[in-house]
Amino acid sequence: MATHPTAPPSAKPHGNDKPISGWGGARKGAGRPRKDGTKPLKPGVPHLPRPSLTGQLPVHVTWRLRPEVWSERTAELFDVLKEIMYAAERPGFHVMHCGFKRDYIHLIVEAEDRPSLSRGLQGVGVRLARAINFLLGRSGGIVTDRFHSTILRTPKLLREARALF
Repeated sequence: MATHPTAPPSAKPHGNDKPISGWGGARKGAGRPRKDGTKPLKPGVPHLPRPSLTGQLPVHVTWRLRPEVWSERTAELFDVLKEIMYAAERPGFHVMHCGFKRDYIHLIVEAEDRPSLSRGLQGVGVRLARAINFLLGRSGGIVTDRFHSTILRTPKLLREARALF
């Protein structure tokens, strides 16, 4: 019995003597189509466990924003965004500094533990999305990926993070 010419040598015919027609696996264009018709954005932050927090050290957080968020009206957004950042106080979460770049938001925050950091940033993210979408007349998410966080364990790291603003 002969196998398909492109099948591996160990491939065996199946069913009613039909040869296997390939190996399967990932293919270009395979999978469920996206609802919005856009290509997926390249992930930047791996899904690994985040380091534990003690509440005594500040944390430098960066969020990458979608490219379509910023427009010619960015100057109008800054005052609103600063208000949102500093009004996002929660028990166990406090925004100390914030800075905005073209495609990033930099924050220095204090959080008691990992859940407080995550919940606090979720609240900030929701407020940011609502404000930006309202001002720009758009809808949808504004953040492309998970937030990246670095615990600032020394005064030098804190100064270096502060210099990024």
